Amino acid sequence: MTERQQQNQRPKLVYTPGSHIPLGEPIKTESGHQALKVQYKGRSEVITLESLCALVFQANEQKK
Repeated sequence: MTERQQQNQRPKLVYTPGSHIPLGEPIKTESGHQALKVQYKGRSEVITLESLCALVFQANEQKK
């Protein structure tokens, strides 16, 4: 596959199982960690799955 063909391909996205809401593009960071590249209003951010899990746990602990 040429570089131009790769640029024209849409990224593979991860979706929620029920409502099929797009979550982000699965990527592997330079350090080898699994991550999601999320985009919102023209901005993008990469968040590792470890960081995402930690944020969820922290939010649940704060609810108590």
